[in-house]
Amino acid sequence: MDDSISPSGSDHLRLLHILIALLPLTFGLWRASAEIQPPSVTDPRLQLGLFASEPDIVTPIGLAVDQRNRIFVLESHTHTPPKGYPGPTADRIKIFIDDDQDGKPDKTSVFADDIREGMNLAFSPEGKLYVVCSREVLTLEDQDDNGVSESRTQILRLATAERYAHNSFLSIAFSQDGWTYVGRGNTAGHEYAIQGSDASAVRGYGDGGNIIRCRPDGSRVELLATGFWNPFGLEFDFAGRLLCVDNDPDSRGPNRLLHIVQGGDYGYKSLYGGSGLHPYQGWDGELPGTLPMIGGVGEAPSGLLDCSRGALPEDYQGNLLVTVWGEHTITRFRTMPSGISLRATNEILVRGSRTFRPVAIDADQRGNIYVTDWVEREYPNHGKGRIWRLAAKSETNRTPPRPRFRVPVPTVGLQTFNALLQKNSAQDYASLRSGLTNGDPFIRTAVMTALTRPAFRAALLHDLEASDPRVRLGALLALRRAKQENPAPLLKRLLRDPDAQVRRMALIWTGEETLTSLRGDLDQAISTAEITPNLFETYLSTVQNLSPEVIKAYERKVRGNDIRRRADPKLVAAIAQDASRPTVVRALALAKLEPESSDEHFELLTSLVRENDSRLRLEAVRSLAGSGRAEASVLLLQLSRDGKQPSELRAESVLALTRNAPERLKDLVPLLNDSDTAVQIEAIRALRPLARNEMVREALSSRYRRIQAESSGSDARRLIEQLEFALFPDGSEGHSEDTRIHHRPSSPVDWRAVLAGGGDPASGRRVFFSAFASCAQCHQVQGHGGLIGPDLSVIGSFQSRERMMLSILRPSDEISPLYQGWFIETKEGESHSGLQLHHKPAGAIDLIVLNGTTIRFPGDQIADYGMLNSSLMPDGLENTMTVHDFLDLLAFLESLK
Repeated sequence: MDDSISPSGSDHLRLLHILIALLPLTFGLWRASAEIQPPSVTDPRLQLGLFASEPDIVTPIGLAVDQRNRIFVLESHTHTPPKGYPGPTADRIKIFIDDDQDGKPDKTSVFADDIREGMNLAFSPEGKLYVVCSREVLTLEDQDDNGVSESRTQILRLATAERYAHNSFLSIAFSQDGWTYVGRGNTAGHEYAIQGSDASAVRGYGDGGNIIRCRPDGSRVELLATGFWNPFGLEFDFAGRLLCVDNDPDSRGPNRLLHIVQGGDYGYKSLYGGSGLHPYQGWDGELPGTLPMIGGVGEAPSGLLDCSRGALPEDYQGNLLVTVWGEHTITRFRTMPSGISLRATNEILVRGSRTFRPVAIDADQRGNIYVTDWVEREYPNHGKGRIWRLAAKSETNRTPPRPRFRVPVPTVGLQTFNALLQKNSAQDYASLRSGLTNGDPFIRTAVMTALTRPAFRAALLHDLEASDPRVRLGALLALRRAKQENPAPLLKRLLRDPDAQVRRMALIWTGEETLTSLRGDLDQAISTAEITPNLFETYLSTVQNLSPEVIKAYERKVRGNDIRRRADPKLVAAIAQDASRPTVVRALALAKLEPESSDEHFELLTSLVRENDSRLRLEAVRSLAGSGRAEASVLLLQLSRDGKQPSELRAESVLALTRNAPERLKDLVPLLNDSDTAVQIEAIRALRPLARNEMVREALSSRYRRIQAESSGSDARRLIEQLEFALFPDGSEGHSEDTRIHHRPSSPVDWRAVLAGGGDPASGRRVFFSAFASCAQCHQVQGHGGLIGPDLSVIGSFQSRERMMLSILRPSDEISPLYQGWFIETKEGESHSGLQLHHKPAGAIDLIVLNGTTIRFPGDQIADYGMLNSSLMPDGLENTMTVHDFLDLLAFLESLK
């Protein structure tokens, strides 16, 4: 691309202005007939007004306000336009001017067009407009100040095979000291190169998203920080901190508000897959050497604003506003110091309906705040759009807005961080070494970044044998960052370290470097008493990373999501069988056995059922559920009926039998009268499908009558509810909702009231893996379940109970783009639905269907295809469960952390 490009010429722009005047005839067809209702503002001192809407603005993304209070808005038309899209064929930037300050634009014009996959806008301290597109960053010039850009310059270029715009260039911000900061998405694990205007570049493969910096002309490109998913918003606060909102991986949340520092590693690595659950990945500073978030953010955060730039009440000073696209809100974060960084609490400031999708946010010189609104859930361009203005009411006392590029006053903590970064002499080692034991992860990051310099190498090698495990760990992490030559001899010793965290990071370093010479030493890392689930997962992943198949994939630069990752079943079985290993390791290995391998390891599983250790026995029973052998069903039935066995083992045996031998479920009828409530409940759940069988129905009815007459208390109420649900699921046979003892909620409001708290996580696990709830058909937990939906292994660490409840009650309200459903209709009249369409040559389409397999449909057999309007997760799942089943399921999901 030439450094200077004339996009269209003045004649073209004049024609474009004429076309804009005609746009109401086109886009007006999409406009809703009802008057647009503004979202509600929770602070009565503020007001939100509609500044502009379609057809004057459609599908707006970026927004930036210049020193003259002109509002520049990036209008998207190339995001993913649908078939037959009537809009322009390129993105454009519009200018809105409100001369009389009445909250409505007096003038609207087009500043620039012919932009492809525009994502964001920002003005530099010099007043130059920068446009972030998915694969380039441009500056636009208006040298004659006529409100029309006549030239542009490309300052950065992103070279990658990734084609999804949200995984590429995303965000931009400027510091007062002459640096330009740009956020890059994770490129889905594809190799990439960020090329500057000179010979400088940042290249990588599989390292997750990153934030780079360069000079305003695109020269001197360098890496600032890494470990992001998609850093969509960047903003400097009043103290000069660079802040970021980062979207979350498929199965690891929440989305994050982050403080970005030089040398920061924020945990995510796309090489290890999109779920975010790989043990080599971190998300909230839990992986040594990575940094925590300031706070969790709702789904799809997009824009970020320092409240000091708005004319707002004084209590907003030091606060932040974040636009949350997926939850129809603008969230206020109240920050407070945390070491040299921040932590924050949050509250919703603006809440809208499902047609409020806030994206970009910026403030003018008067302190008015403007927000773009995508309006619809659909990602493809749709012809709707709004701009809102948030301001304090006239009678409200306000703090004057801070100029965007006023010289910041760094805090003492930031000054300390920067001073540590500058240390580069061997005489500085003692002070840096003390920082390795500091409780502030940001101090440790500054120290480790400084310690990568050659002057400290010998001292670091010596400290690998320090008595303090924190020093040993810090030395290991610094040497890993410095890319220490020939690390194998060091790691061979560190794999035997008494500290679990040191051993874990030694495993990760070994796996990252694919040091196959250490394969025989890996077992040392799981041979001591201190063994955690994370350590064992890391061990298995390192063994896999050293396999020839994965090494070859890395050499070919295969993207992370395409590398098959699963524990070696032979290795897992060998570990489970090895009585010389710690029991905790054997149990962890047993939990990793895949259901389809149950018959292959049948003798092992049956022997472990007879072990003394309760954890081994429980995992063996769960694994037997995948066996098709008759001996397995006999054993499971015996265990379920044996009153001397632990309650949980018996209940799990019943659940396993429903999967192993459904034809034997009638044999569970005697358990309806068992003395153990958990076993009774599991037996009733198992017998629900057979409730119309005469013998089973009589047994259920007899138990129902007897328990009503003889028992009381919470256990009796739970049993009665289960029996009523099995016998009268639709109010049949004279048992209407009015005559039942247990009434079911009829609306989300009613459900919210009864599901607010409580539940049994162990029982909820059995609901999750049951056939009637079918959660595990699509979702995985700790390696077990389907692959079509998000992995839920840590959902309790980032998702609220209410949000989990609503996602079950109303699954189609919010659908992540990664799990958007698609349909294909064939010319023979067949209809298929699934996940992720992949277009192939000759019009063929691959569709991942609900059982996780991929089906290819030849182009000449396809009649139609498109996005589903509803979620692949079916409506009405609450109707498959009792109220207590639902309570238990939520308690189980909450426990997954």
